[in-house]
Amino acid sequence: MDSVSCKWLLLTFLFIYWAPSSRGVNLGNWLVVEGWMKPSLFDGIINEHMLDGAKVQFKSLSSNKYVCAEEGGDSGVVTVDREKASGWETFRLWRVSPSEYQLRSFKGQFLSCAEEGASVTATSGSPSLKETFTIERSSNNRVRIKHSSGRYLQASSANELKADHVGTPGFDDGSAAIFEMTFDGGRYARRVWM
Repeated sequence: MDSVSCKWLLLTFLFIYWAPSSRGVNLGNWLVVEGWMKPSLFDGIINEHMLDGAKVQFKSLSSNKYVCAEEGGDSGVVTVDREKASGWETFRLWRVSPSEYQLRSFKGQFLSCAEEGASVTATSGSPSLKETFTIERSSNNRVRIKHSSGRYLQASSANELKADHVGTPGFDDGSAAIFEMTFDGGRYARRVWM
């Protein structure tokens, strides 16, 4: 590798180091764009369209409203009361395993739930077990979201998102614990991260 390429590589890594909100995500994107990695490297990964950085939106099928981190996450309140999805209703996935995720709000806070039965908030700056959710999918983009406490999330009658559904909900329209998950920009997220 010539000295110009080494300097460029060093500057890129320094930039990534000083941009903490996008550290790992931008590195993967850069490696694919520059040809150091091939996109086919991701073939065969379970839920390959749900990698780090994928943007998703959740619409409650019972209320026909979108999950929203109020003020983009700054207020800490998570509601299920929006008619249309835009920035505050879009969450970035942080993949823990093929089915477990942490959800990051528009302004960078993670969705969190203190315990079973509690309301979901967007207040955490760094993820832990209480910020971890299992996304269980059906074949038609319907999902149920299970908190690490073991309870499923559901839209309450007061338009709050709470981890208080007892038992395993079916994927029917009548359940407040079933959501339609869509990807921002199409059905599937691009393999190139942002």
